[in-house]
Amino acid sequence: MVDNSAPTHSAADEADSTEPLLPPSTGQRVLGGLGLGSMVLAFPTGIVAVGGGRFLLMLLSAALFTGGYVVGHYGLTGKPL
Repeated sequence: MVDNSAPTHSAADEADSTEPLLPPSTGQRVLGGLGLGSMVLAFPTGIVAVGGGRFLLMLLSAALFTGGYVVGHYGLTGKPL
């Protein structure tokens, strides 16, 4: 049997019940921004390191990118990886 009754909630209700895009805490926002900023810095540094054959710079860039990912994830979601 098919239920053709009207839905009990609208799309606007669902949009209101979602989590905010940014966390409410300023500290978490700062952590998210620092994480994103370090990943943005690490990416071109890694490209330069690979292009120039600098192994230690490549390792530093990979560590900076990974650390930025972890810190940014915690800052934006409040949950550790």
